[in-house]
Amino acid sequence: MPKNGFPVLAKNNQRMGRSSWHIAVLILLLSCRNMPSGDTQDKVVIRRSADFDITGDGSAAEWQKTGWISIPLLDTGKSGYETKVKLLYSATGIYCLYFCEDRKLTATMQQDFMDLWNEDVIEIFLQPDEKKPAYLEYELSPLNYELPLVIFNEDGKLNSWIPFHYDGRRKTRHATSVRGGERKTHAAADSWTAECFIPYDLMKPVLDKLPASGTTWKGNLYRIDYDQGETLWALNRNSGNFHEYRNFGDFYFE
Repeated sequence: MPKNGFPVLAKNNQRMGRSSWHIAVLILLLSCRNMPSGDTQDKVVIRRSADFDITGDGSAAEWQKTGWISIPLLDTGKSGYETKVKLLYSATGIYCLYFCEDRKLTATMQQDFMDLWNEDVIEIFLQPDEKKPAYLEYELSPLNYELPLVIFNEDGKLNSWIPFHYDGRRKTRHATSVRGGERKTHAAADSWTAECFIPYDLMKPVLDKLPASGTTWKGNLYRIDYDQGETLWALNRNSGNFHEYRNFGDFYFE
């Protein structure tokens, strides 16, 4: 077979029997169907779970229900650290667990709702209705500071909102932990872990109905690290602009 994975068909069809020709065409069709489409990952399957406590280290037993999703580098980058994610959903919201290999925590911001993307951070984008250019963006730093946003994206012109009366059922739960060092600014480390819960009540500006088995959302998962200049990771590729929602992938609720 050639490098592109397609079978070579005989140039002279008369030399092939009728059944052989049909088999060859079938193989070609199956090869096309199973080929990945561009640089887009296969759809992410999100499994159902009960609600559980957030600890920052992924020790909850519920995380054993699902496997890791590897997040590739978006560009060549200078630090090829491993980045991987787990996702779950419950009757009340979305759970996310990130593992980020690292060597230094480039994180100085000591407050929520700051421009966290300018330092080490993980980012989760969730778009419940692909017909609407609106989605939730959630960022969490190694120091456990967060930035929840609702984004309305009109052809690249962003109108973003932070939550008001941010408490009760609308409040996220989040925690982080560090291996091989302390959780402090510029600390050396082997890795850091981020764990968060995003309640559906927080997403109501962009969420019309709760996900059920068989529901598909659009979304993307990102990481930014600054050990050796800005390095980007993305589950579904884009130009480096995380707000290219037309490049979001499929999140399928099992």
